[in-house]
Amino acid sequence: MRFTISYILNLLLPPAGFLVLKDIRSSVVLASVVYLFPLVLLSLFRFFGEGFLSYLIFWISALGILAYPFLLFYFTRKYYFIHEEDKNFFLFFPYGKIYIFATFLIFLLVISIFGTKLVRKFWIDVYEIRSDSMEPNFQRGDLVLVQKSGFEPKRGDAILKRTEENGILPSRLIGLPRDTVSYKYSQENLPALTEINVNGIPIRSGEFNRDFVNLGENGERTNLNHSLDETNFGKTYRTIYSSESPQSVLSLFLYFPFKVITLGNDQYVALEDNRTYGIVPIFYPPLEKKDIVGKISIRIFSVNWKDSECRELEEESIPLSGHPECDLGAFQKFAKAQIRWKNIGFN
Repeated sequence: MRFTISYILNLLLPPAGFLVLKDIRSSVVLASVVYLFPLVLLSLFRFFGEGFLSYLIFWISALGILAYPFLLFYFTRKYYFIHEEDKNFFLFFPYGKIYIFATFLIFLLVISIFGTKLVRKFWIDVYEIRSDSMEPNFQRGDLVLVQKSGFEPKRGDAILKRTEENGILPSRLIGLPRDTVSYKYSQENLPALTEINVNGIPIRSGEFNRDFVNLGENGERTNLNHSLDETNFGKTYRTIYSSESPQSVLSLFLYFPFKVITLGNDQYVALEDNRTYGIVPIFYPPLEKKDIVGKISIRIFSVNWKDSECRELEEESIPLSGHPECDLGAFQKFAKAQIRWKNIGFN
Protein backbone atom coordinates (compact mmCIF):
# COMPACT_ATOMS: atom_id res chain seq x y z
CA MET A 1 0.00 0.00 0.00
CA ARG A 2 2.76 2.41 0.95
CA PHE A 3 4.68 1.63 -2.23
CA THR A 4 1.58 2.08 -4.43
CA ILE A 5 0.75 5.46 -2.90
CA SER A 6 4.39 6.57 -3.17
CA TYR A 7 4.56 5.60 -6.86
CA ILE A 8 1.27 7.33 -7.71
CA LEU A 9 2.39 10.48 -5.89
CA ASN A 10 5.73 10.44 -7.73
CA LEU A 11 3.91 10.04 -11.04
CA LEU A 12 1.24 12.68 -10.50
CA LEU A 13 2.87 15.06 -8.04
CA PRO A 14 6.66 14.60 -8.12
CA PRO A 15 8.57 14.30 -5.85
CA ALA A 16 5.91 13.74 -3.17
CA GLY A 17 6.35 9.95 -3.32
CA PHE A 18 10.03 10.11 -2.39
CA LEU A 19 9.17 12.48 0.46
CA VAL A 20 6.79 9.84 1.84
CA LEU A 21 9.74 7.44 1.72
CA LYS A 22 11.91 10.03 3.45
CA ASP A 23 14.45 10.15 0.63
CA ILE A 24 15.54 13.78 0.20
CA ARG A 25 18.30 13.02 -2.30
CA SER A 26 15.96 11.26 -4.76
CA SER A 27 13.39 14.02 -4.22
CA VAL A 28 15.90 16.68 -5.26
CA VAL A 29 16.97 14.69 -8.35
CA LEU A 30 13.39 13.99 -9.48
CA ALA A 31 12.26 17.58 -8.92
CA SER A 32 15.24 18.89 -10.90
CA VAL A 33 14.57 16.53 -13.81
CA VAL A 34 10.80 17.09 -13.99
CA TYR A 35 10.58 20.84 -13.49
CA LEU A 36 13.64 21.88 -15.47
CA PHE A 37 13.08 19.44 -18.35
CA PRO A 38 10.89 21.74 -20.53
CA LEU A 39 13.31 24.65 -20.13
CA VAL A 40 16.38 22.55 -20.97
CA LEU A 41 14.68 20.80 -23.89
CA LEU A 42 13.46 24.02 -25.53
CA SER A 43 16.87 25.61 -25.02
CA LEU A 44 18.56 22.65 -26.75
CA PHE A 45 16.21 22.92 -29.72
CA ARG A 46 16.94 26.63 -29.86
CA PHE A 47 20.69 25.98 -29.79
CA PHE A 48 20.75 23.29 -32.49
CA GLY A 49 18.09 24.83 -34.74
CA GLU A 50 16.98 22.40 -37.44
CA GLY A 51 18.72 19.32 -38.79
CA PHE A 52 19.88 15.91 -37.58
CA LEU A 53 20.76 16.93 -34.01
CA SER A 54 17.26 18.36 -33.44
CA TYR A 55 15.70 15.12 -34.70
CA LEU A 56 18.04 13.13 -32.43
CA ILE A 57 17.15 15.24 -29.39
CA PHE A 58 13.45 14.83 -30.13
CA TRP A 59 13.59 11.05 -30.36
CA ILE A 60 15.79 10.74 -27.26
CA SER A 61 13.29 12.93 -25.39
CA ALA A 62 10.37 10.88 -26.69
CA LEU A 63 12.01 7.63 -25.57
CA GLY A 64 12.82 9.22 -22.20
CA ILE A 65 9.19 10.26 -21.69
CA LEU A 66 8.00 6.75 -22.59
CA ALA A 67 10.54 5.19 -20.23
CA TYR A 68 9.84 7.66 -17.40
CA PRO A 69 7.00 5.69 -15.68
CA PHE A 70 9.07 2.48 -15.71
CA LEU A 71 12.20 4.17 -14.35
CA LEU A 72 10.09 5.86 -11.70
CA PHE A 73 8.59 2.50 -10.76
CA TYR A 74 12.06 0.94 -10.42
CA PHE A 75 13.55 3.67 -8.23
CA THR A 76 10.43 4.07 -6.09
CA ARG A 77 10.40 0.34 -5.44
CA LYS A 78 14.14 0.38 -4.70
CA TYR A 79 13.86 3.08 -2.03
CA TYR A 80 10.68 1.56 -0.68
CA PHE A 81 12.62 -1.59 0.26
CA ILE A 82 15.51 0.49 1.67
CA HIS A 83 13.14 2.27 4.04
CA GLU A 84 10.75 -0.63 4.57
CA GLU A 85 11.76 -1.05 8.20
CA ASP A 86 10.47 2.46 8.93
CA LYS A 87 6.83 1.82 9.77
CA ASN A 88 5.91 5.44 10.18
CA PHE A 89 3.94 6.39 7.07
CA PHE A 90 4.27 10.15 7.37
CA LEU A 91 7.29 12.35 6.93
CA PHE A 92 8.96 13.60 10.10
CA PHE A 93 12.22 15.14 8.95
CA PRO A 94 13.84 17.81 11.08
CA TYR A 95 12.10 21.08 10.20
CA GLY A 96 15.29 22.62 8.84
CA LYS A 97 15.54 20.03 6.05
CA ILE A 98 11.88 20.44 5.15
CA TYR A 99 12.19 24.23 4.86
CA ILE A 100 15.34 23.94 2.74
CA PHE A 101 13.73 21.44 0.38
CA ALA A 102 10.51 23.46 0.15
CA THR A 103 12.54 26.54 -0.79
CA PHE A 104 14.46 24.51 -3.38
CA LEU A 105 11.21 23.14 -4.87
CA ILE A 106 9.61 26.58 -5.09
CA PHE A 107 12.77 27.92 -6.74
CA LEU A 108 12.66 25.13 -9.35
CA LEU A 109 8.97 25.76 -10.06
CA VAL A 110 9.51 29.49 -10.55
CA ILE A 111 12.56 28.96 -12.76
CA SER A 112 10.85 26.31 -14.88
CA ILE A 113 7.56 28.20 -15.33
CA PHE A 114 8.94 31.65 -16.05
CA GLY A 115 12.03 30.32 -17.83
CA THR A 116 9.90 28.21 -20.17
CA LYS A 117 7.60 31.15 -20.86
CA LEU A 118 10.56 33.37 -21.73
CA VAL A 119 12.04 30.70 -24.01
CA ARG A 120 8.70 30.25 -25.78
CA LYS A 121 8.20 33.97 -26.17
CA PHE A 122 11.64 34.90 -27.51
CA TRP A 123 13.49 31.74 -28.58
CA ILE A 124 11.40 28.74 -29.61
CA ASP A 125 7.74 27.84 -29.31
CA VAL A 126 5.32 25.02 -30.06
CA TYR A 127 2.52 25.58 -32.58
CA GLU A 128 -0.34 23.36 -33.74
CA ILE A 129 -1.29 23.47 -37.42
CA ARG A 130 -5.05 24.11 -37.51
CA SER A 131 -5.67 24.79 -41.19
CA ASP A 132 -5.21 23.21 -44.60
CA SER A 133 -3.15 26.14 -45.89
CA MET A 134 0.12 24.16 -46.03
CA GLU A 135 -1.15 20.88 -47.47
CA PRO A 136 0.38 18.51 -48.45
CA ASN A 137 3.55 19.30 -46.46
CA PHE A 138 1.79 20.10 -43.17
CA GLN A 139 -1.58 18.75 -42.07
CA ARG A 140 -4.12 19.70 -39.44
CA GLY A 141 -2.95 18.29 -36.13
CA ASP A 142 0.77 18.64 -36.83
CA LEU A 143 2.68 19.98 -33.82
CA VAL A 144 5.77 21.93 -34.86
CA LEU A 145 8.63 23.74 -33.16
CA VAL A 146 8.96 27.36 -34.25
CA GLN A 147 12.31 29.15 -33.93
CA LYS A 148 11.60 32.80 -33.10
CA SER A 149 15.11 34.25 -33.12
CA GLY A 150 18.64 33.51 -34.26
CA PHE A 151 17.74 32.45 -37.80
CA GLU A 152 18.25 34.01 -41.21
CA PRO A 153 15.13 33.72 -43.42
CA LYS A 154 15.83 31.80 -46.63
CA ARG A 155 13.79 31.23 -49.76
CA GLY A 156 11.61 28.17 -49.36
CA ASP A 157 11.59 28.24 -45.54
CA ALA A 158 8.34 27.33 -43.83
CA ILE A 159 7.40 30.12 -41.42
CA LEU A 160 4.61 31.47 -39.25
CA LYS A 161 3.37 34.90 -40.27
CA ARG A 162 1.04 37.38 -38.63
CA THR A 163 -2.03 38.17 -40.73
CA GLU A 164 -3.93 41.43 -41.08
CA GLU A 165 -6.53 40.09 -38.64
CA ASN A 166 -3.69 39.61 -36.10
CA GLY A 167 -3.91 35.86 -36.51
CA ILE A 168 -1.09 33.38 -37.03
CA LEU A 169 -0.82 31.42 -40.28
CA PRO A 170 1.83 28.97 -41.55
CA SER A 171 3.29 29.97 -44.90
CA ARG A 172 6.40 29.65 -47.09
CA LEU A 173 8.89 32.33 -48.07
CA ILE A 174 9.03 32.89 -51.82
CA GLY A 175 10.81 36.24 -52.05
CA LEU A 176 13.43 37.91 -49.81
CA PRO A 177 14.40 41.58 -49.39
CA ARG A 178 15.49 43.26 -52.66
CA ASP A 179 14.13 40.34 -54.74
CA THR A 180 11.90 40.90 -57.74
CA VAL A 181 8.90 38.57 -57.70
CA SER A 182 6.56 38.41 -60.69
CA TYR A 183 3.65 36.33 -61.83
CA LYS A 184 1.84 35.98 -65.14
CA TYR A 185 -1.69 34.67 -65.46
CA SER A 186 -2.43 32.41 -68.39
CA GLN A 187 -5.24 30.03 -69.22
CA GLU A 188 -2.56 27.60 -70.38
CA ASN A 189 -1.26 27.33 -66.83
CA LEU A 190 -4.45 25.86 -65.45
CA PRO A 191 -5.02 24.62 -62.84
CA ALA A 192 -2.16 26.61 -61.30
CA LEU A 193 -3.20 29.81 -63.07
CA THR A 194 0.20 31.45 -62.76
CA GLU A 195 3.87 31.23 -63.57
CA ILE A 196 5.83 32.63 -60.61
CA ASN A 197 9.34 33.99 -61.10
CA VAL A 198 11.90 35.14 -58.54
CA ASN A 199 14.55 37.45 -59.99
CA GLY A 200 13.48 36.31 -63.45
CA ILE A 201 13.89 32.60 -62.66
CA PRO A 202 10.76 30.36 -62.76
CA ILE A 203 10.33 28.44 -59.52
CA ARG A 204 8.34 25.65 -61.16
CA SER A 205 10.60 22.57 -61.25
CA GLY A 206 8.30 20.09 -62.96
CA GLU A 207 5.02 19.56 -64.72
CA PHE A 208 1.61 19.31 -63.11
CA ASN A 209 0.68 15.89 -61.80
CA ARG A 210 -2.77 14.69 -61.04
CA ASP A 211 -1.46 12.43 -58.34
CA PHE A 212 -2.26 11.27 -54.83
CA VAL A 213 -2.14 14.01 -52.21
CA ASN A 214 -2.54 13.37 -48.47
CA LEU A 215 -5.67 15.35 -47.80
CA GLY A 216 -7.88 12.75 -46.17
CA GLU A 217 -9.00 12.91 -42.56
CA ASN A 218 -7.15 9.65 -41.84
CA GLY A 219 -4.16 10.54 -44.00
CA GLU A 220 -5.53 8.43 -46.86
CA ARG A 221 -4.50 9.35 -50.38
CA THR A 222 -6.90 11.22 -52.62
CA ASN A 223 -6.56 12.35 -56.22
CA LEU A 224 -8.77 15.41 -56.09
CA ASN A 225 -5.96 17.88 -56.63
CA HIS A 226 -3.03 18.63 -58.86
CA SER A 227 0.46 18.87 -57.44
CA LEU A 228 3.47 20.84 -58.62
CA ASP A 229 7.02 20.80 -57.32
CA GLU A 230 8.75 24.14 -56.89
CA THR A 231 12.47 24.75 -56.47
CA ASN A 232 13.32 28.15 -55.04
CA PHE A 233 17.10 28.64 -55.15
CA GLY A 234 17.90 25.15 -53.88
CA LYS A 235 14.85 24.49 -51.66
CA THR A 236 12.37 22.03 -53.21
CA TYR A 237 8.84 21.55 -51.89
CA ARG A 238 5.47 20.44 -53.21
CA THR A 239 2.45 22.65 -53.78
CA ILE A 240 -1.11 21.64 -54.63
CA TYR A 241 -3.86 23.27 -56.65
CA SER A 242 -7.54 22.56 -56.73
CA SER A 243 -8.89 21.22 -60.00
CA GLU A 244 -11.47 23.99 -59.79
CA SER A 245 -10.09 27.26 -58.44
CA PRO A 246 -12.55 29.49 -56.53
CA GLN A 247 -14.24 32.19 -58.58
CA SER A 248 -12.92 34.86 -56.21
CA VAL A 249 -9.34 33.86 -57.09
CA LEU A 250 -10.08 33.75 -60.82
CA SER A 251 -11.57 37.23 -60.66
CA LEU A 252 -8.38 38.63 -59.13
CA PHE A 253 -6.28 37.22 -61.96
CA LEU A 254 -8.69 38.46 -64.61
CA TYR A 255 -8.32 42.01 -63.27
CA PHE A 256 -4.57 41.70 -62.59
CA PRO A 257 -3.13 39.23 -65.14
CA PHE A 258 0.46 40.36 -64.62
CA LYS A 259 2.34 41.86 -61.70
CA VAL A 260 5.92 42.63 -60.72
CA ILE A 261 6.82 43.16 -57.06
CA THR A 262 10.16 44.72 -56.08
CA LEU A 263 10.78 44.12 -52.40
CA GLY A 264 12.33 46.61 -50.00
CA ASN A 265 14.97 46.00 -47.35
CA ASP A 266 12.62 44.40 -44.81
CA GLN A 267 9.95 42.99 -47.12
CA TYR A 268 9.12 39.42 -48.09
CA VAL A 269 6.63 37.46 -50.21
CA ALA A 270 5.14 34.42 -48.48
CA LEU A 271 2.58 32.05 -50.03
CA GLU A 272 0.82 28.98 -48.68
CA ASP A 273 1.65 25.58 -50.20
CA ASN A 274 -2.05 24.92 -50.77
CA ARG A 275 -2.37 27.34 -53.67
CA THR A 276 -6.12 26.91 -53.98
CA TYR A 277 -6.37 30.00 -51.82
CA GLY A 278 -2.72 30.42 -50.92
CA ILE A 279 -1.91 32.38 -54.09
CA VAL A 280 -4.08 35.29 -52.92
CA PRO A 281 -1.41 36.94 -50.67
CA ILE A 282 0.50 37.88 -53.82
CA PHE A 283 -2.11 40.60 -54.31
CA TYR A 284 -1.53 42.01 -50.81
CA PRO A 285 1.25 44.39 -49.75
CA PRO A 286 4.55 42.55 -49.10
CA LEU A 287 5.08 40.84 -45.76
CA GLU A 288 7.06 42.97 -43.33
CA LYS A 289 9.88 41.44 -41.31
CA LYS A 290 8.15 42.32 -38.03
CA ASP A 291 5.22 40.13 -39.08
CA ILE A 292 7.36 36.99 -39.36
CA VAL A 293 6.64 35.21 -36.09
CA GLY A 294 9.26 32.51 -36.58
CA LYS A 295 10.66 29.71 -38.69
CA ILE A 296 9.18 26.20 -38.53
CA SER A 297 12.14 24.07 -37.48
CA ILE A 298 10.89 20.52 -36.91
CA ARG A 299 7.62 18.62 -36.70
CA ILE A 300 7.60 16.96 -33.28
CA PHE A 301 4.19 15.29 -33.35
CA SER A 302 1.30 14.65 -35.69
CA VAL A 303 -2.14 13.49 -34.65
CA ASN A 304 -5.38 13.26 -36.56
CA TRP A 305 -8.17 14.20 -34.18
CA LYS A 306 -10.73 13.35 -36.90
CA ASP A 307 -12.67 16.47 -36.00
CA SER A 308 -11.72 19.03 -38.66
CA GLU A 309 -15.39 19.79 -39.31
CA CYS A 310 -16.02 20.16 -35.59
CA ARG A 311 -13.12 22.60 -35.24
CA GLU A 312 -14.55 24.68 -38.05
CA LEU A 313 -17.86 24.83 -36.20
CA GLU A 314 -16.05 25.97 -33.04
CA GLU A 315 -14.10 28.61 -34.95
CA GLU A 316 -17.37 29.97 -36.35
CA SER A 317 -18.86 30.01 -32.80
CA ILE A 318 -21.63 27.60 -33.82
CA PRO A 319 -23.08 25.75 -30.76
CA LEU A 320 -22.05 22.10 -30.76
CA SER A 321 -25.20 21.03 -28.92
CA GLY A 322 -26.90 20.62 -32.28
CA HIS A 323 -24.07 18.41 -33.49
CA PRO A 324 -23.84 15.35 -31.19
CA GLU A 325 -20.91 13.97 -33.19
CA CYS A 326 -18.91 17.06 -32.19
CA ASP A 327 -20.14 17.58 -28.64
CA LEU A 328 -17.51 15.28 -27.13
CA GLY A 329 -15.46 15.33 -23.96
CA ALA A 330 -11.67 15.27 -23.79
CA PHE A 331 -11.48 11.47 -23.32
CA GLN A 332 -13.85 10.84 -26.23
CA LYS A 333 -11.77 13.09 -28.50
CA PHE A 334 -8.61 11.29 -27.41
CA ALA A 335 -10.23 7.93 -28.19
CA LYS A 336 -10.85 9.15 -31.76
CA ALA A 337 -7.26 10.32 -32.19
CA GLN A 338 -4.83 8.63 -34.54
CA ILE A 339 -1.07 9.34 -34.49
CA ARG A 340 0.46 9.94 -37.93
CA TRP A 341 3.92 8.48 -37.32
CA LYS A 342 5.10 9.08 -40.89
CA ASN A 343 4.80 12.85 -40.43
CA ILE A 344 6.98 13.12 -37.33
CA GLY A 345 10.47 14.53 -37.70
CA PHE A 346 10.12 16.16 -41.12
CA ASN A 347 9.09 19.58 -42.42
